[in-house]
Amino acid sequence: MALGVHLLRLMMLLLNIYDTYKVLKRPRRSARSAGQPAARALSQRKRQMKGCLAVWIVWCCFMTYESIAEGVVSLLIPFYDTAKSLVLMFLILTRARGAEPIFLHVIRPLVKPYTASLDAVANVAHMFGDFVFLLSMYPFRLMWEWWQAHWESAADEAQHAMHSILQHPSSLQPGGGQRRSVPVGPVRGDVRFPFVTAHRQPSADGTCHSRNLASASVLICR
Repeated sequence: MALGVHLLRLMMLLLNIYDTYKVLKRPRRSARSAGQPAARALSQRKRQMKGCLAVWIVWCCFMTYESIAEGVVSLLIPFYDTAKSLVLMFLILTRARGAEPIFLHVIRPLVKPYTASLDAVANVAHMFGDFVFLLSMYPFRLMWEWWQAHWESAADEAQHAMHSILQHPSSLQPGGGQRRSVPVGPVRGDVRFPFVTAHRQPSADGTCHSRNLASASVLICR
C-alpha cells in the first residue's frame, strides 16, 4: 500500500504541473476583439488560475502535514495508508472542484486570524534575506571592481601606445625611420636591391630611375 501512496502522490504532482502549464498559456486571439483575447476567455482563465492556486495550496499543506505530523497520526489511526490513498485519489479526480472547498472551509479559517502576525514574520524574514544576500555579494563586488580597474588600466596603456604609433609612424620602419644612403652606379644594366625604398634620384646623365617591385625597390640604370 505504501508504494501505491507514493505513486498517487507523484501522479498528483505531475497533474498539478501540467494544469499550471495550461493555465499560464495566453488565450487565443479573437477576430471579434481586434486581435485580442476575448473577455470570456480571460474570465475563464482567471477562474482556472484561482482553482490551480487552490490545488497548489492544498498540496503544500498536505506535504507539510506529511513531514511534521504523519509519523504520530499514522500510529493512532488504523488503515492509515488506505485512508491516505483515498484522499489522494479524491484530490486527483476532483482537482480544483475538491481543492477549493478544502481551502475555503478548512485552511482559510485556520490561517485568517494569524494573517497580520504571519505578514510581519514574512517581512522580517524578507529583510534578513536581503541583508544576507548583500553581505554575501560584497566579496564578489570587490573582485569585480578590481577586475574592471585592471582591464581599464590595460586598455588605457594599449590606447596610449596606439596613439603614439599613429603620431610617429616612422618608428615602425627598420632603423627607426632613418634613411640609408644607397650607392647608385652609372653602369648600364646595373640592378641593385636596397633594403629601404629609394626615391627617384636621376644620375649624372639622367638615365637612372627606380621601380617598386613587391616590398623592395629596384634601381635600374640604362
